[in-house]
Amino acid sequence: MTEKPLKIVLYIILGVCVLSFVMTIFGNSALRGAREDIKAAKRSADSAITELKKSQDRVDSINADMDVLKQYASNIRKFVELSDQQKVLEETRSAAEKKRLKDHIDSLRNEIKKDSLPVIEVSVFKPRK
Repeated sequence: MTEKPLKIVLYIILGVCVLSFVMTIFGNSALRGAREDIKAAKRSADSAITELKKSQDRVDSINADMDVLKQYASNIRKFVELSDQQKVLEETRSAAEKKRLKDHIDSLRNEIKKDSLPVIEVSVFKPRK
């Protein structure tokens, strides 16, 4: 009679071993799948980091270009200011020269009025067509 309980215990142990073996096989495949998912996620993260680095490089390049453009704009603004100042100076000089010439012409007219020469009539002939 001791054989029957021993057989039952052996069957139970055998069942537990088979169940453990089956769980190990399916558990390992689940772990393998999880490992593959983690590897895929790592590749995706690495790819995202690479794209972020490329984007950062592009942004840095754009910022450098913007700095150059700001410098060009600053140079143009300074050139325009200088040209404007030169124009104002030239206009001031021209106005002063114009006033001096007008005053000289007025003085010459006054001298002519004082002159005793008679007024000479000038007539212009137009050719016939």
